[in-house]
Amino acid sequence: MPLPFHVTDIEPAPNNFAGATVSTGGHYRQITNPHPIVLVDQGGHWLITHDTAMPEMDVIWRAAEKSVFVGQK
Repeated sequence: MPLPFHVTDIEPAPNNFAGATVSTGGHYRQITNPHPIVLVDQGGHWLITHDTAMPEMDVIWRAAEKSVFVGQK
């Protein structure tokens, strides 16, 4: 952490929503495959929706687990 996010294919949608494709970069074990997300405009700030954030956090967590090494004492 922190991970760089790569957002592409941003498309507007009705009712202050937008769709996009996101992936994470960083160390080769932290890279995730591109997948769709939904964003909502709230007060001039684009925020990821709750329904999109939960699976996204799971993807990031799994990528982070791959980069953690347990050493011996």
